[in-house]
Amino acid sequence: SPAGGGSVSGGGAHALGSAVTVTATPNRGYRFDRWSGDCTGSGACSVTMSAARSVTAHFVRQYTITILNRLGGRVTGAGTYDTGASVTVTATPHTGYRFDRWSGGDRPCGSTSCTFTASRNRFFIANFIRTYTLTVSADPTAGGSVSGGGTHDSGASVTVTATPNTGYRFTRWTGDCTGTGACSVTMSQDRSVTAEFEIIPLAYNVFVRAQPLRGGTVSGGGTGIAAGTSVTVTATAESGYRFQSWTGGCGAATPCTFTVSGNRLLIARFVRQYTLTTSADPSAGGSVSDGGTFDDGTAVTVTATANSGYRFDRWTGCASTTASCSVTVDANKTVTAHFAREYTLTATASPAGGGSVSGGGTHDDGAQ
Repeated sequence: SPAGGGSVSGGGAHALGSAVTVTATPNRGYRFDRWSGDCTGSGACSVTMSAARSVTAHFVRQYTITILNRLGGRVTGAGTYDTGASVTVTATPHTGYRFDRWSGGDRPCGSTSCTFTASRNRFFIANFIRTYTLTVSADPTAGGSVSGGGTHDSGASVTVTATPNTGYRFTRWTGDCTGTGACSVTMSQDRSVTAEFEIIPLAYNVFVRAQPLRGGTVSGGGTGIAAGTSVTVTATAESGYRFQSWTGGCGAATPCTFTVSGNRLLIARFVRQYTLTTSADPSAGGSVSDGGTFDDGTAVTVTATANSGYRFDRWTGCASTTASCSVTVDANKTVTAHFAREYTLTATASPAGGGSVSGGGTHDDGAQ
C-alpha cells in the first residue's frame, strides 16, 4: 500500500505451523514505513501459520530535492523528503560574494531562504556573484562628501561623485581615480578613491587701533586679505606709556602673528606711566627705597633708612611723619627723605660716687 510503492515477498500457501518471513522492498522513490495486519511496527515480519494470515506493507512516497551551488557560497536543504514534508532551502554567500538568484528546473522563491512542501522531485541552482568594496573618502573630511562607495558586483562600473561643503571646492581625485574630471571605477578588485578639497579663499578685513590714541602706534592688518593668509600686527608704546594687551585676540603678544579666517578688530591698549624719583638729604644721612616707572594710579610705598649717626627727620613730596611713605603715582613725582645729623654727648661724674650728671645722650647737630 500503495500498490506502486514496492513489493512484498513471502505470501502464498504454507504448511500449518510453519514460520514465514515476509519481506518488504520499496520501489524507487518510496521508503518502507510500517506493517499492518498480522505484522505491526516497522521491524522484521515473521508469521506463524496457524491460520490464514494477511500482512500489508505500507510505503511512503518520497521526493528528492537536489541543489547545486555555484562558486561563492554554500547551500543547505538538499535531500530526500516524504511527500507533504516542509522543506527549507537556504543559500549563504561566502565573504566577498552575494546571493544573486535561484535557477534550474523551477525556482523555489526569490530570496536566500525558501520553504515549500515536498510534492515532486526538484532541482535548484544557487547562483552567487563576486563582489568588491569601493572605499571613498574626503580630504579633509570637513571639505565635502563623496558618494558611490560600498559593495559592488564584479565588473560593475561605478560613478563616484564629490560634493564640496560650503566654503570648499573640489580640486582633484587620488587613488583609483586621478585628475579633476569625472570618476568612473570598474570593480575588478577592491578599490579606493579620495576626493581632495580645499578652502575657497575669502577676503577679510583686519583693522588695528590704539587706545588711547596718544598712547602708541599700531601697524599691520589691512583690507581684502585672503583667508588663510598669515598676518602680523605690532603695537609700539609712546614715551610715558607701556603696551598692555590687545582686545580682539593676541593677548599681550606684540608682534602678534595669526592666520586670517574672518574679519577682526584688534585694539592695542596702552597704559599711562609716571616716574617716581626718590632721594636722601643729605645723601650720607641714609637711603631711600628705589623709585621707578609705574602705571598711572599705582600706590607705591617708599621707605627711608637712616645711617649710623643720623636719624630720619621728615619727607618732602609725601605727607607722612614716619619713615614709611605711601605715594600714589598719578604724575611724575619726587620724594625726598631728610635726615638729621646726630652726635653723642657723654656725661660722667668723677668720682662716680661723687654725684650725678644730666644731659648726656644723642642730640641733633647744633643742639644747645
